[in-house]
Amino acid sequence: MWVMYSFDPDIHLKSNDIRLKLLKHILDPLAALRAFNQEVGKTESPFEREVLKRLTNAGYHVKSQWQVGYYRIDMVVEGGGRRLAIECDGDRYHPIEKLADDMDRQAILERLGWQFVRIRGSAFYRNQELAMQQVFKRLEELEIPPESHIDESQVSDMTLIHELDDIISHRLNPAEDVQL
Repeated sequence: MWVMYSFDPDIHLKSNDIRLKLLKHILDPLAALRAFNQEVGKTESPFEREVLKRLTNAGYHVKSQWQVGYYRIDMVVEGGGRRLAIECDGDRYHPIEKLADDMDRQAILERLGWQFVRIRGSAFYRNQELAMQQVFKRLEELEIPPESHIDESQVSDMTLIHELDDIISHRLNPAEDVQL
């Protein structure tokens, strides 16, 4: 199958245009699968895996189990120089008894500048579209674009941040280093 076009899709099509998504898929059909596979091993529950899959399928750059000092955030979506923290509150991993601790942790991280959205597992499995709608709405409000629309200079800036995060995390947790 051949697809021919005579324009720059990144300039001439809007980010929500289905034609742009089709062209991006044709140019790199395995991009969403690669992004998902890179992060899926870090997730802690089937619920987190489902949320991760929906976000990567939508083209967002997602990191699982993001370390912030002593705390960990379930997922962080980044793009356009901004970040959104996503907490997946499943009954098994975030029971009601731990809600006060979770909210205290969130308040501390919000004072550091983090923006949060929380998804309840029960709401997600009842109506996935409705549960994810609040996440996509918040991403739009924060002007966090899907990964395919991130400026290359922003990607390299974020890569440096990830490399530094990895170095810091390995120095704090040397037992996690894998010997080859």
